[in-house]
Amino acid sequence: MNRYARASLFTLPIAVALLAPARADELFVGSPTTLIQSGNPFSGAFTTVGACGGAAQSMTLDGSRLLIGDPSGRVYQKGPSDSFVNFAFNVPNDAQALAMHGGNLLVGGTDGTLVRVDATTGAVIATLQVGAPVTALLVMGNDVFAGTSFGIVEKGDAIAGNFQFWGTCGGPVNALAADSTHLILGSSNGNIYRVNLLTQMLEGTFPAGNDSEALVVQADDIVVGGSDGSLRRLERMTGALKGSFSASVPVSSLALLIEPQPGLIYCYGGGCPCGNDDGTAGCAHSLGWGGRLLGAGSTSVAADDLAITAFNMPPNRFARFYMSQHSTMVPLGDGLLCAGGGGSGYPAMRFPVQNTGTSGSIAMPEHLVGYVLAHFPSSAIIAGATWNMQTWYRDPPGPCGNRFNTTNSYAVTFTP
Repeated sequence: MNRYARASLFTLPIAVALLAPARADELFVGSPTTLIQSGNPFSGAFTTVGACGGAAQSMTLDGSRLLIGDPSGRVYQKGPSDSFVNFAFNVPNDAQALAMHGGNLLVGGTDGTLVRVDATTGAVIATLQVGAPVTALLVMGNDVFAGTSFGIVEKGDAIAGNFQFWGTCGGPVNALAADSTHLILGSSNGNIYRVNLLTQMLEGTFPAGNDSEALVVQADDIVVGGSDGSLRRLERMTGALKGSFSASVPVSSLALLIEPQPGLIYCYGGGCPCGNDDGTAGCAHSLGWGGRLLGAGSTSVAADDLAITAFNMPPNRFARFYMSQHSTMVPLGDGLLCAGGGGSGYPAMRFPVQNTGTSGSIAMPEHLVGYVLAHFPSSAIIAGATWNMQTWYRDPPGPCGNRFNTTNSYAVTFTP
């Protein structure tokens, strides 16, 4: 699946740290102000990584290389080691939507064309006709879904074209994404639409809380960006708000770079204290779903770039990480204790209390190996050791009446 959404001659340098930050999933935000920002898809914390010569109307990823389109038909690029956003090439339409297919770049325009170009040189390989102004693209295998300003979705073949009407919604289609079963449409009328990929039937509609300029699917949720600068994490099926955060600029496009998981996710919410099970996270809390723990980066002690994030917790509550080399599975509050159980039965390390904020998320300190050495020297992380991590958080109105809960757990076996 393409990792994107909808996205310039001045360039801005990126500040280079002496010590590289921990890697994590990276959310790129394009703005009509020309600025490109990068941040954490759970909580934001955006920084400006560059600018281009026009509105960053569309974005997509070619591996780890970010491609950006502006309405003048210019395409820009930024590789992971580039200090600037650089001009790449021109395309023969207004680059309203970008997507990758077979190593080539597909560029959709409001003139109804879909142009296939060489992703390195911009040389035109083929021009296909969609038949309506293209405002969003999604590639799944050889199928191309083209959202249009007419409020319809056309589907065609990435090579042959032959676009045909596929579905419709109640307003102009700004953005497209998909999960395993549904096409997800974001419209400027402020609604999200879920259309079954097999039956083509509309099976759900809910408000986005903004004008849905761009969206991505991340960690089984929908992240929706709006021209008001808001980003909202929504439950995919119901649209329930799981967290919110903001960019410092209006959002016109999003692209998501997903890092592989370096550890083992375990201790999902089964057999929870009062039947508050959630098979995709920890035990369900007062909002109806469980808090989750995910990782990114590597297991290398020398690299020290492991990143651990807890999210989908209730907003504006106190929470803290803890770690242990022991694991168990016993009730604890409204959740389960899974990282701990050795000796006195408690975790070896408790990290400082944080507030989950409006995003319902917290992150472990960067450079965890160094942090542990400085703050818990008797429990230093060494190669070959397995550490189990979990998050405890306050939840006074929780379903079981215990006033606190836990996320799922995450185990990491460290390497040299």
